[in-house]
Amino acid sequence: MRNSRNHSLLTDIVIGTAGGLVGTLAMQAYWKAVTTISGSDPRTETRKTNGQTTSIALLGTHHKEGESSTAALARLGYEAVEHHEPPQSQQEKLSQLVHWTYGAAQGAIYDAVAERLPGPRWAKGLTYGGAMWLLGDELAVPALGLAEGPRKYPVRQHVHRLGSHLAYGLAAAFTTSALHRMLED
Repeated sequence: MRNSRNHSLLTDIVIGTAGGLVGTLAMQAYWKAVTTISGSDPRTETRKTNGQTTSIALLGTHHKEGESSTAALARLGYEAVEHHEPPQSQQEKLSQLVHWTYGAAQGAIYDAVAERLPGPRWAKGLTYGGAMWLLGDELAVPALGLAEGPRKYPVRQHVHRLGSHLAYGLAAAFTTSALHRMLED
C-alpha cells in the first residue's frame, strides 16, 4: 500500500515510530514546564467527591491509589509474567517503558494514517493529539480501570492533559514531516 508521496506503509510506520518518540519527549517537556511554572504537578490533583464513585471502569478497577495509568498497566503486565508485583525499584522504569512504547506505537499509527489524508501536517497532528486525549485519556483508560473516571480530576488537570497530547501531536507531525522531506531529497 502506497501513500500520496509513494512511500510504502512500512516506511510510514518506521517514520511514525520516530515521530511518536519525539512526541513522547514533547509530552514530558510539557509536563516539566507546567510543573516548573506552577510549582506542582497538576497530574497529582484530585477533586473531593463526597463518597460518590467516579469510576467508569467496565471490568473493575485495576489501578492503585495514586498510581498512574502507565504504572498500573506496567504492574499488571509484570504480574501476568512473573506472578508477583514488580520490585519498587523497577516500577518507575516499567511505567516509562509502557509510556514510551505506547507513544512510539501511536506515532506509527499516526503517520500511517496521516500520510493518506489531505490537509496540513500541523492540523493532522493537533487532531490526532486531541483524539488521543479524548479517546485514550478521558475514555479508554478509565473504562479499562487503569485510572479513575474523569469526574475525579479537576478541570485544570483535563486542560493540561489535553495540552500535553496536543504537544505530542504537533511534535509527531513536525518530526514525521521533516523525516519524509529528508527521504524525498
